[in-house]
Amino acid sequence: QNEARKWKFKPSLYDPDMGTSLANIIAYRRGEYDDLPLVRDIWGRPTKQTPEGQDPLIYAMLDLRKPQKVTDQARVRLFKLYEATGDSDVIPSWPSPTVTLPNSEKLTLPAKLYDSYVETVQGAKLQGFAELVDDPRWHKIPEEDAVDMLRKRMTNYGTKAKKLWMRQNAREVIAEYQKLVRQQEGR
Repeated sequence: QNEARKWKFKPSLYDPDMGTSLANIIAYRRGEYDDLPLVRDIWGRPTKQTPEGQDPLIYAMLDLRKPQKVTDQARVRLFKLYEATGDSDVIPSWPSPTVTLPNSEKLTLPAKLYDSYVETVQGAKLQGFAELVDDPRWHKIPEEDAVDMLRKRMTNYGTKAKKLWMRQNAREVIAEYQKLVRQQEGR
């Protein structure tokens, strides 16, 4: 029996589960691109597309280009803070695909909703970070204080973005929750 058939396909395409990764590769090879997740950077922005004529899977996995000089000062500052403090809170945490609903139930978002959720939450964290980077006073404070300020800012912006996203996507989230309840009831 084919080993790949034993793995279950999970609703979240971002799950690092091997079965999900294999399912993505199989879908790509079949030409089914629509449901594959976008590749995003730490701020939730889609990364650059594969150059024309290149195999996307090979290009993403084996990028043999020479390293390029980073000109984004925000990324440079982020790296320097991490290097100086070793504090992983400098790197914005990725939001969980599982959200808590107002009725205290947990719901794992499907891939399309989660993609929108990541874009909103990480984009808000980027906005908070960009405001700090634009403030010359922030560059002059000690690294530990800068990390603490960054952590608070990203937590604040991320929390507000999660609430906003839930309000904006309430219909879709409710529909997914109702689908989950029906599945649990055996309908």
